[in-house]
Amino acid sequence: MNTLEELLMFGISERGNTALTNPETGGMVFYAEVEEGKWLKISIAPENFPAWQVSTVEKSQSEIRSHIEENLCDTWFFQKNNIGANALNNSPVELEYVVEAVERHLYSVDNKDYATNDTVTVIHDYLTSREWTLDIEVIEKLRKEFDGE
Repeated sequence: MNTLEELLMFGISERGNTALTNPETGGMVFYAEVEEGKWLKISIAPENFPAWQVSTVEKSQSEIRSHIEENLCDTWFFQKNNIGANALNNSPVELEYVVEAVERHLYSVDNKDYATNDTVTVIHDYLTSREWTLDIEVIEKLRKEFDGE
């Protein structure tokens, strides 16, 4: 039995998981949810010794997504983004980048969505068009700021 067959026995495959690479360093990281709130994390950092690290991480999907957005920006690229992390040109982007982009869209003179949609729908449609996500608390904060509440 090879490693892939053994992982498949436990329901772990490339389907539905998240993988990133860093072409500058040769680094790689892979997250597979083995059960709710428990992830298998495999990382490779060729510049370190040992270069391979295999661990389990107990975090929610949202916490893993936030970790990726906060720590793996700039030179990292998704091979698979099944965790719903915000990305631009296949590279993770920080939460602040997404919030600022939404704010620019809301206050854009060219934005014609307001004639027929409420603020939350405008934000949702903008995020969906870019395959981005924000927590509902952040969306509500943006809505209140824009609606003057």
